[in-house]
Amino acid sequence: MEAVAAFGLAANILQVTDFAQKLLSTGRQIYQAGSTLQNAELEVAVKDFTILNKRLRSWDRSNPSVLGPSTEDGQVRIWAH
Repeated sequence: MEAVAAFGLAANILQVTDFAQKLLSTGRQIYQAGSTLQNAELEVAVKDFTILNKRLRSWDRSNPSVLGPSTEDGQVRIWAH
């Protein structure tokens, strides 16, 4: 039974050590870059989704008889080739 307890204690020590290492690594990233790498990647994704959302909204047809994209005020957008 003592072997199981020793193994459990060792596993807990490793878990705490791993958590502390990740915490210090994240703190170092924030100190050096102002934010974490993950946060910077999320900001880029949000910007991309915002641009895609605007493009999708331009294709929203409140009037089904109108074909093609429209401007934000509902006017038909004219494409120049």
